[in-house]
Amino acid sequence: AAVAASAAVLLLRQPFFLRMGSYLPAAAPLALVLALGYAGRRLVPPSRLALFLCGVVAAQAADRWADFRGRPLEPFASARATVLVPPDEAAFLREAVAAIERWSRPGALVGGFPEAGFLHFATGRRSPFVDELFYPGNQDATAEDEMIRALREKPVRLVLVTDRPFPEYGPQTYRAGVRDGFFRALDTSFVHVGEIGTNEPASSATRRSPRRAELHVARDAAEDVGLLEVRP
Repeated sequence: AAVAASAAVLLLRQPFFLRMGSYLPAAAPLALVLALGYAGRRLVPPSRLALFLCGVVAAQAADRWADFRGRPLEPFASARATVLVPPDEAAFLREAVAAIERWSRPGALVGGFPEAGFLHFATGRRSPFVDELFYPGNQDATAEDEMIRALREKPVRLVLVTDRPFPEYGPQTYRAGVRDGFFRALDTSFVHVGEIGTNEPASSATRRSPRRAELHVARDAAEDVGLLEVRP
């Protein structure tokens, strides 16, 4: 009860989570249950509670529609997906897909950090790793060793490492406290062939989206296109 009462403070700033992101209501279910329970006891007969809930749903839908209509969006399309995203995110996705299609074939193994599920789906590539998310704390030492082993033993063609910020996990970043051993293995066995993206500041709609990505290509793939001198 104390936890529920404490979490209910959230409702003072965001009444019934109308202005929160899609996942955030699940972060404080006790607060939501407490608030709805209180409303249910006060709003009698039950039809009043039903009308109240319909009003909350309508307000949420109107708010989401206004937010959707109020931000610039443009289509991003690949062979397998078409979505509406902010313009700078669409530009990054187009560059990422072009890089993946240049360096790998459909069905090939392509790594992506911190997450590349959409790019895998949009391009028809597969992840070489068991996990799909690589934020701080997602993998322990054993899981990181498995990632390194997959990098060395599987025919991974390309690895994209984006600059997607994750301040919610603390100040550490890749190669500086996060997946250090894995990235040492990546830098040893792969070739950094360039970057994609832009240095321009992100818009408010994409402040948590990646702006740039490092491209790391397997040495045999780099040799195939003459980026490395082939050694006997």
